[in-house]
Amino acid sequence: MRILFLNHEFSPQNWEAGNASFYLLREYAKKPELEVDFVTISTDDQYHLLAMGENISIHCLPIGKKQLDINSLTKMEKFHFARQAYRFSLELASKNRYDVSHAFSSFPSGLVALWLKKKIKLPYVISPQKSDVEMLGNKIISFYVFKVWKKASFLVADSRRLGQLLLAASVKREIKIISKGVDAGSFFPDSDKQDAEKFTILCDSQILPIKGIRFLIQAFKILSGRYEKIQLLILGDGNERKSLYDLARSLGVIEKITFLGDVSRENSLGYYQKAHVFASASQDNQVDNGVSIRFALASGLPIVTSQVDGVEDLVVEGWNGYFVGRSVADDFAEKIEILILDKNLRISMGKNSFQLAQDLSWERIATQYEYFYNETVNVAHVQEG
Repeated sequence: MRILFLNHEFSPQNWEAGNASFYLLREYAKKPELEVDFVTISTDDQYHLLAMGENISIHCLPIGKKQLDINSLTKMEKFHFARQAYRFSLELASKNRYDVSHAFSSFPSGLVALWLKKKIKLPYVISPQKSDVEMLGNKIISFYVFKVWKKASFLVADSRRLGQLLLAASVKREIKIISKGVDAGSFFPDSDKQDAEKFTILCDSQILPIKGIRFLIQAFKILSGRYEKIQLLILGDGNERKSLYDLARSLGVIEKITFLGDVSRENSLGYYQKAHVFASASQDNQVDNGVSIRFALASGLPIVTSQVDGVEDLVVEGWNGYFVGRSVADDFAEKIEILILDKNLRISMGKNSFQLAQDLSWERIATQYEYFYNETVNVAHVQEG
């Protein structure tokens, strides 16, 4: 089977759709019976051809900028990428016979898939993003997005919450749910790394006001007054770092809190293995912290988190962690204290997190997507007679 991937996002950026593309490609690189061309955007003004294994080609297309920040793409720049990607994909299709395409957003990538279906009858699977739903307020964008959804063979949401949002947006199609995967190979537990004499809380997040880390620091102040041998490790960086440092100092807990700054994915494993619990205080329903929660699952950690969109697929109350109210430091302290006091519960929850990580491994997620690719091809053959 030959598949065309379409996504303006791609790793090493820590975006959800970009991560999904990267991990699916990594799994498909292990399957020589699959060939994938991935068309994405270049962050400079040059075309780049990358390879992953012997069967994956990654085409990075420039859109005329010497330096491009994907986070700040305008709607016109997204349209420009769609036109570039469409023309380039047609060239690829003239040389390669694709069976199906997979677009990792409704706009702009889904627009490319729609145009290809109209031009060369290439069926496609679409993975809508929450941002697609949020763009429906724009009449021009919504016109295209609804067309993309209508002509897709399958719509695959990566969380139950996104599925609900799509249905609420009057998507008159069956919505399939395939969760985001977990990097269960690169992250794994190692209890020998834990300090038996010191309880370690880990937070891995951008340090921005919307991530709510100040509430976690306030909760830590409560806990540090009751337990001497605890520490808080904060991975990540952002524009709130100085004010959080000042807050920790004013609360008298700065000596027990370590701001580690940006740490690469490879180097962060040791901190996850050292931790006893993972905490996320995010107030952000975009759930970009979902990536770090998945690392915590694979590392066998119980999780204490605010209940933002998407985490209901990762945390089961009382089974592998706890939900807390947003902006409530007392609630954070109470739930973390349960895990400080009950080692057996902490270990049990950690094992449950690890099991969930295995169930959500990217190997299994890739297999589920492959099923839909085959279904799409079969349906297309029937429709063609």
